[in-house]
Amino acid sequence: MLHLATAPATHPVPAAPLRRVLCNSWPKAGTHVLLEIARLILGDGAWYKDPDIKYPRGDDEFTALAAERLGRHHGRSLAIKGHFGRTPAIEAFLDAEEFAHLFAVRDPREVLCSTWRWLRDLRPGWAISRHLAPLDADTQLEHIITGLPVLAPFDADRAVRWDLPLPGRYAALTAWLDAPGCEVLAYEDISGMRGVPAQFAAIERVFRRLALPFDHTDIARVSGLVCNPASATFHTGPASDWEKVFNDRHRHLFVEHGGEALVERLGYDPTFPARPRPLRRPAPERERADPVEFEPGPDLRAFIDQLGRFFGTPAPVQIDFPDSDAIVLNAFQAGAACALSEVVPAPGAFPRLPLADGAIDTLFNLGSLAALDDFALASWLPELRRVTRRHLWIALENTPGRDRAWWESRFIEAGFRKHALAQCVTGYEELEDLSTGILLLLDVIPPRTLHARPLAVLRAERDLHMDMLREAGVRSDAHLARYILAREHVRPGHVVLDAACGLGYGAAVLATGTGAARVLGVDLGENAVAYARDLYGASLPNLVFAAQDATRLPQLADASVDVVVSFETLEHLPNPEALLREFTRVLKPGGVFIGSVPNLWINEHGHNPVPYHLHIYDHAQLHDQIARYLEWRILYRQNAGGGWKRPQPRVLRVIPDLAPTEEDRRDAEWWIAVAQKAA
Repeated sequence: MLHLATAPATHPVPAAPLRRVLCNSWPKAGTHVLLEIARLILGDGAWYKDPDIKYPRGDDEFTALAAERLGRHHGRSLAIKGHFGRTPAIEAFLDAEEFAHLFAVRDPREVLCSTWRWLRDLRPGWAISRHLAPLDADTQLEHIITGLPVLAPFDADRAVRWDLPLPGRYAALTAWLDAPGCEVLAYEDISGMRGVPAQFAAIERVFRRLALPFDHTDIARVSGLVCNPASATFHTGPASDWEKVFNDRHRHLFVEHGGEALVERLGYDPTFPARPRPLRRPAPERERADPVEFEPGPDLRAFIDQLGRFFGTPAPVQIDFPDSDAIVLNAFQAGAACALSEVVPAPGAFPRLPLADGAIDTLFNLGSLAALDDFALASWLPELRRVTRRHLWIALENTPGRDRAWWESRFIEAGFRKHALAQCVTGYEELEDLSTGILLLLDVIPPRTLHARPLAVLRAERDLHMDMLREAGVRSDAHLARYILAREHVRPGHVVLDAACGLGYGAAVLATGTGAARVLGVDLGENAVAYARDLYGASLPNLVFAAQDATRLPQLADASVDVVVSFETLEHLPNPEALLREFTRVLKPGGVFIGSVPNLWINEHGHNPVPYHLHIYDHAQLHDQIARYLEWRILYRQNAGGGWKRPQPRVLRVIPDLAPTEEDRRDAEWWIAVAQKAA
């Protein structure tokens, strides 16, 4: 059904010649302003807001609805508003029916801010708005920038793919910019945000596109009545200023997800202003040199061989940043006497290496990456991810303001995760010693997974589930250290159970390089299991996941499992002994259980401060509970080094004779138990 819009009282408008107008744009980019200008030029009777046409279910439905409206309003001008992608069918219809096509463009960053406010404030009942509501404002905006499958319901017109990064998201609409019959107008001009002269010029272009007579008085009349220039949209109130809304992380995410290409195409200023450089005589342009052979020294050859064995790759590539004008790529072959070196000219503020996506299996850097400033580093990390298929090995010096957690966070935000066996190279307690530098072992997250499961989604449930390979700092180190300890008990051919596996990172540690025949991760959270299957199960053939209650495992026969691992689980269960009984049932005689609980996590009033914890454990309770089902073998004390309790060094050590001291009982942050089923 058509709805005639109520318009403010205006001066009488002389009857205009019959015209047909399509007012089109990205969502939140100014379609309403185009429609208002069309109404003011053509008269109130031409202004129609038709939701059926605005959100068609395909080209055929659009052309059928539009043709029906044209017939119904024969003899009167008709203006249609919507977000229509460029397709041959729609383009042919517009040509055949002699539509004037007006298309509004707007700074993509402002579009994102406006969309964020609109969904947050005006659409509380929508599924996407309910998804955003529990998140803080910064994380909400991260979702809007990166794109998520959950955003797809907003795409009712199917011209905007909210589940894709920015260039792909608006591709169908942006294609109109190349259409010969499309009049492209900047929102900042038609709304008056760039001043009256720019607005007058834009309105004049509309008059000319409609082939209507006009004079300066007509333009001034329309300019005076079009929407208030202080309003960015009719829905969200005052115009947003993206430079005040975006923080540094938002800026980097926008650039990383392809937004800068849209900014450049539409003629807006770049996200990051050009960095000031000292005045100097311009250097002659440096051309890309042909690769040359060189002979690496014995230490470097030994390193390349070790790198190849660890990552399982015979041909790593080194990237080096010797100065601001060039990048050096050295290609090695394990066991070979010579390597190839190529000098590449520095590609500018937004780097692009002359390599295809995923061209390098394993990339390493031995220190020079630390010479990049924050801006250059933020620009380079997405490019390193683009050209790397699997692994990174990064060696760095520890410098003020850039400790291990800082570097890990930068790489994680750029789409990498920590390598599952990184703590096999640098041990848990060694991570706190930065005197010998920082070593990062990283894996590339596949683009499909990265876009479907960005960090913003994980952080929304961080207190309950988190992928510790995608988190930096002491909490992550502590969780990973337990799994590194547990994998020491896994032998080739073993069947391993990771109960309450969460997002699957720990099961991946147990399945990587141990020779286990099968690692089964189970968790009650279906979303967590779906994530684990996608990111870890897909790449490890001996790793499977199931969404189920770990206290009931009917698919596992009695005495069928060699090792059971369950960290941070007992305290979450109403009946933890039911879990221990099930573990005892599925373990083979002599099979091993490794588990952990937090030790005396209480606040100053002696109460449990963690809503997910149903029990407060101390050493005595853990000891007695496990002893009812299994035989104790080893007890470990663990501290994170700045974790839950008072600051103290990180510790992961065996308690001699299973007898903790009073200091251990008081200050341990976690107990880790190793117990065995009677043979």
